[in-house]
Amino acid sequence: MQELIESTYELANRMVPVVSRRKFETDPYGFTIKDIVTDSEKMLEHQMYNIEQTLRLDSDWVPFLEPWHGVGIYADAFGSETSWPEDDYPWTETFMEDISQVYNLKPAVAGESPLMEKVLKTIEYFKANTGGRIPIALTDTQSPMNTASLIVRTEELLMSCYTHPEAVHHLLDLITDLIINFSKMQLEQIGENKAIPGHLFPAGGSRGISVSDDNCSMVSPDIYRRFFVPYFSRISRAFGGIYLHSCGGFSQNLDSMLDIEGLLGVNMHIGPGDMDPFTAKEKLGGKCLLWADVGIKWQEQYPTLPEFFTEHYLPGLLDGGEVRGLIVEAPPVEDMDRRKELVAWTREKVSALIGEQTG
Repeated sequence: MQELIESTYELANRMVPVVSRRKFETDPYGFTIKDIVTDSEKMLEHQMYNIEQTLRLDSDWVPFLEPWHGVGIYADAFGSETSWPEDDYPWTETFMEDISQVYNLKPAVAGESPLMEKVLKTIEYFKANTGGRIPIALTDTQSPMNTASLIVRTEELLMSCYTHPEAVHHLLDLITDLIINFSKMQLEQIGENKAIPGHLFPAGGSRGISVSDDNCSMVSPDIYRRFFVPYFSRISRAFGGIYLHSCGGFSQNLDSMLDIEGLLGVNMHIGPGDMDPFTAKEKLGGKCLLWADVGIKWQEQYPTLPEFFTEHYLPGLLDGGEVRGLIVEAPPVEDMDRRKELVAWTREKVSALIGEQTG
């Protein structure tokens, strides 16, 4: 399982990993969402239950633990505040209305904000209570621009890319420095059993870092090249490569993504309102890892998940026969027994389609 994922990350295999994992469903312990994102003990119990359930599925997913305390880890270090509702995920609020205020920010010190301290304590708790036997990932590394939009009001930030670009670059530089420094601190604390590349990607890689970047769906190729690519390239140089995740549709920026130094892979959601598999495969296939999971809007055009898979998802991703560096997801139904059946079903469909393309 891990060997297949590792060779896929290196674009060195002709087999397509089929993954499935239990992730966001509620657990049997009665924990609230607040419990599992603030309390290290309950977080570990919840994630261990998900890992146990995932291993039942016989998929190629390589599980790991993640010290996930929301998306505002880096914004918190600059002064943003995060609220923690009982039954929803944490919400980080901006505190700047005017881009000129970024010049008042002082460089943040890695590990010295409340949320960064919490991440480090959770890593230590995970290690102490698993004997270091389970890989541990970095916290959810939000991109420089994602983090900037949690500091400065989003409309002001994006408009300032045109009106005050030097101020935006100043903020992105500060954030990028912190991401690099705190990620290195986390990696040192985790030790040998690191889950590479991290958040949203199966463990098993040997280099690089996973970065979440949902804002790329909202910007033009010109803005992406000027305000995203340089900072991703800096992060990539620090960690031997970079893997990116984004929700939504960002086809307009696929060409620009390939300008990122050391781009190793992209994770995206496939389906209506998200990414088109034919376009994604055409632009990225064979050039970097393409990890394509299932979007949440498939039912807008398809009555069942299997129909979505057979008519759109799988044909689009396997079009042309190039399967190096491709990871697909089995239909993510809620019933775990049915999900296990669909892992086997997906393997059969993938094998048949590869045979049609190469036969």
